[in-house]
Amino acid sequence: MTYEDFKKAQNRLLADMAAKAQVLRELRGGRIGPMGLTPDHVKATPEWRQAKAAFHAAEAKLKKFNGAFVKTFKKEIKADIQARRDAKTV
Repeated sequence: MTYEDFKKAQNRLLADMAAKAQVLRELRGGRIGPMGLTPDHVKATPEWRQAKAAFHAAEAKLKKFNGAFVKTFKKEIKADIQARRDAKTV
């Protein structure tokens, strides 16, 4: 696997996780309890529980993927971060 393949796969996993997070936001439907938390009556629904489990599965998949490849592409990731920092300061 090349670094470009790694970035593409990582971006797909990030997009999947973001889509699942969007489903959770939609299920909440603007109902926000005290301190910005999702109310318990929303969390008690089967739809919420299923969406939450799907989100956590996507998160775990991304974490496992990153754990396997971050060490392999350490130099490339570091160079990418530095290039983004340099682009912001210019």
